[in-house]
Amino acid sequence: TGSGPTFSYGAAAHLDEGGNRMLIADRLLDQLFAVDLTSGDRTLLSDETVGTADPITYPVDVGYDPIADRAYLAEYGYGSGDPGLMGVDLVTGEQTMVSDESTGAGILLAKPAAVEWDALGGRAIVLNTDGNCLVSVDAVSGDRSSITDISVGSGSQQVGGGAIALDPVNHRLICSDGDGLLAVDLLTGDRSVFMDTS
Repeated sequence: TGSGPTFSYGAAAHLDEGGNRMLIADRLLDQLFAVDLTSGDRTLLSDETVGTADPITYPVDVGYDPIADRAYLAEYGYGSGDPGLMGVDLVTGEQTMVSDESTGAGILLAKPAAVEWDALGGRAIVLNTDGNCLVSVDAVSGDRSSITDISVGSGSQQVGGGAIALDPVNHRLICSDGDGLLAVDLLTGDRSVFMDTS
């Protein structure tokens, strides 16, 4: 169903309701696609042949800023690639490294597995699986600071897993954690059990 280039391994998807499309990050092809929700047609938005800057490398999740029409890709750092947060202009396909070891200051991104765009905070929020922490990334400077980790915020459990979802109304992030879900207060970093199997 649908026409256009095919993806190999859709590692992550983000629903763009306003654009009537799904954004798909392919970790094997190092590409970003859009899928039209009506027709199923696929469009290649960005890869090493579309953008002319930093190439996309092993993207494992995608966040989206609808105001800037910009995607944010969590790059895990697999093989020769370094972990980081890549920004992609969805009009031109141009890639820009937003934050990595040499871009921005603060806590390093280490095996970033998920990303959400926080419009209220004007920042990207990245789940660092190495260190079990949530990292706030300034979209302009690339500077990074911890939202919650073993020393920031209270709560017996640490964030982990590989999926996060922003709850902007309650100013919190919901994180998968094995067989349950944690809620993280974005102001204090406090962690509480949102759902478990007990």
